[in-house]
Amino acid sequence: HLADQERWWRGRRRQQAMIERAGDRFTVVGPMVIASATGLKTAGESAIASGARFVDLARVTEADSAAVAMLLAWVRAAQE
Repeated sequence: HLADQERWWRGRRRQQAMIERAGDRFTVVGPMVIASATGLKTAGESAIASGARFVDLARVTEADSAAVAMLLAWVRAAQE
């Protein structure tokens, strides 16, 4: 069972995280974890700079404390 669980975790960590933009909203798709933090933070800040005002987290598959840090960074970017 432990080997199956390890394979499952490795598969989950390999999921690509991305941002989809539609109008004044951007959607985070995939894991919001430390491994994807830099790319998501930059993509989110870019979306905000080009007019996005709403963040949709419905398609986030996994989150850790890096997700909170990204959300706070996006709030700061929106306030600038």
